[in-house]
Amino acid sequence: MKASWKSCIALLCVLIACIAWSPAVLAVPAVAQTAIGPIVAAEIGPLGTNKTAEQIANDPTVKAAIGAAWNDSNADNATTRHEEGGWIYEDADGNLTVGRWPAGNRSGINATPPMPPVGGQVVGEFHTHPNWHPPDGKDEAGTEWKQGPSDKDKNAKTPGTTGIVKDRSGTTSY
Repeated sequence: MKASWKSCIALLCVLIACIAWSPAVLAVPAVAQTAIGPIVAAEIGPLGTNKTAEQIANDPTVKAAIGAAWNDSNADNATTRHEEGGWIYEDADGNLTVGRWPAGNRSGINATPPMPPVGGQVVGEFHTHPNWHPPDGKDEAGTEWKQGPSDKDKNAKTPGTTGIVKDRSGTTSY
């Protein structure tokens, strides 16, 4: 009989713990959470913004970050030029911020996992294409480079967000 009381008490403790824990778990949206290490998670809302791609690309913070990424690309150095880029985040007040990715290589870059501010969301990404040269689109070695976003860029972009590519011909949103 003692064993059954202990079992009942253990079961009751588990039930109480589950009831106490469930409201906290249910309050955290399961959609669009990004892990930031093994313990901490930043909550972000569903992807989407009221801003157009043009508004995002022309935001002063975003324009400054794209300009800095272009400078960091070393576009005028045939030996060290490389792609640079980053995520564009929007907070609950509609303000845009940027988180840069590690430098890429001559013809590619890998995005890091997005880390938006708590309550923020990913609304876009940007990167540079420093290899193309006017007027024929070829570099010093004669390799031809596509202007603007490539098909790979378009396919890799997170649906519902804005993509931006900066190259020698200008800035293109997609």
